[in-house]
Amino acid sequence: MILDPLQSALNALATLDYPNLTHYREDALPNVLTRSDLPCLLVVPFGYHHSDAANALETVAFTGGAHLVRFRLTHLLLIAPLMSGAGVRSHLPTLIEHIDAYLTAMSADLTLSGALAHPLQFSIQPNTYDYGGIRYVGCAFQHEWRVRVGG
Repeated sequence: MILDPLQSALNALATLDYPNLTHYREDALPNVLTRSDLPCLLVVPFGYHHSDAANALETVAFTGGAHLVRFRLTHLLLIAPLMSGAGVRSHLPTLIEHIDAYLTAMSADLTLSGALAHPLQFSIQPNTYDYGGIRYVGCAFQHEWRVRVGG
């Protein structure tokens, strides 16, 4: 059954050892963020992908081989609202520090406590992102997981 390994991986991601940051699980995403919530990481299983196909659970192998499902999600880092006059450039040093900290934290547990069948892969997409009607400076970490299911 996919729920157990997938839920285990989501739990491990939500408890990532990344200090001085607010973490939001996929089942507790706020509608809006306040300044005290920032910087934050949000586990977003759907959305912020570049294609509809990227949001799907996809079978990698099932007949006679490994029972794997590929799952894609976004771990969204938001550091500050984009204010008029204080462009993205003013936030770049802080954003780079957070990306480095994220890489350090993720490299410590690439299988999310053994929940993933293979080490996770992710891309790093610094940009501005809308959340709760506000545009933020941040980074989307586009994860691709392979989760073992069944036999």
